Amino acid sequence: MVGSAVGRVRLSAALTSSVIVAGLLTWPDADADGPAPARVRRWEIPTRMALSGVIVVAALTATAAIGPLAGGVLAALPVLLSVMGPSIHRTAGAAAAADLMRGALTSVAGTLGFLLVLCFAPHTPGPVAAFPLALIAFAATDSLVRYGLARGSGTR
Repeated sequence: MVGSAVGRVRLSAALTSSVIVAGLLTWPDADADGPAPARVRRWEIPTRMALSGVIVVAALTATAAIGPLAGGVLAALPVLLSVMGPSIHRTAGAAAAADLMRGALTSVAGTLGFLLVLCFAPHTPGPVAAFPLALIAFAATDSLVRYGLARGSGTR
């Protein structure tokens, strides 16, 4: 059972890494020539909050069918982006929404490094030692991705 769990973690990490690399390599440049951003109306923020709550409750309800790990994943970043993306697009324009999504995709690599260190850290030193190592992995991975992006675009 443990071997199959480790295999699933490795497969998930490989697939996530592939999506990050493919997404960042093919991400289009922001289009600044879009329509003017709209003004935020008074009812929009409570509506966004309610929509986020409904999505989280739906993900938690689905946890019984899809399992706690997949339910936890659904209740995190995808929920935030599914609410924030359209609202940023409407209020600040397409370029701001594209920047939000690119930033989220960029930060996923650091999060993956953090979680992999926590997953595969030796159990002997315990979480007190594993957590700082995971934070270092997060910072290092995030820095490497951002350096690679800056180097690929010709800016530093």
